[in-house]
Amino acid sequence: MTRYGYQALLATAALSAGLLAYGATTVSADDARTVTTQGRVKIMQTDTKPDILNPLAPQTKTPGTFAGVDNTTHAGGEGLTLDYVSRFNFGPLKLDAVNDAVAYAEADQWVTKDGKKTAAPNHIQVTDKRLGSDRWKVSLKATDLKSEEKDKAGKVTKTVVLPNAAISLLESSVIDGQAKDASARFGLNKAIKVYTGDAQAVDILSVSDGQTAKGTFMDLFNQKQADKGVALTVPAKSYATEGLKSGDFSTTLTWTLTSAPRSEER
Repeated sequence: MTRYGYQALLATAALSAGLLAYGATTVSADDARTVTTQGRVKIMQTDTKPDILNPLAPQTKTPGTFAGVDNTTHAGGEGLTLDYVSRFNFGPLKLDAVNDAVAYAEADQWVTKDGKKTAAPNHIQVTDKRLGSDRWKVSLKATDLKSEEKDKAGKVTKTVVLPNAAISLLESSVIDGQAKDASARFGLNKAIKVYTGDAQAVDILSVSDGQTAKGTFMDLFNQKQADKGVALTVPAKSYATEGLKSGDFSTTLTWTLTSAPRSEER
């Protein structure tokens, strides 16, 4: 190699080393720059009015009603509503002087827009649209099971009360608005007994500690046998009630939906 060629080779190597050194230069943390921005949104709870759902197929949201029933008008506070409650018609009941007498409430009748009727379990429907994790519960109490005689002016002249009568809600199970089993979220009993004339309300459905229940839920009484979900029991000793005679007896049921703050987790 000539002297000139050797010097050119050295120059090329030096230049290459310089480029490599430049390419390997790093930026220190002191040279970094950051910019922060904000994203904003206003969170609001839904204002969609809850539908009365068919408990046999709630996920379809098929238009319909329960025959002649609109007995709650979405009772409850903003976002937490008691959408539907069954009315109990126990029909005729023959008392017995020896054995307790039992009658079952007639099944609900779901009526589609074209008039088709389908038997459905007695039940209640609750919707919770509130933001946050507050729970809720439903309680029930019943006045005396009684009959009244009235004069021509409508004034009550005689009242007969059947003591110790009880209404039992049987085989309770809960589904959500998509027909999925939601029973695990609630404290449920196989049979809940409410004595008529007892001033103390009985909790019949409550969201369990550590659970939430947002959306629409239906508490069905004996989902498998619609006409055997609610029972009225009149004890045998009521047969000898003073002044008792055949006639119509009734009790007023009060269903109360209340909010309950979520328990603090330990």
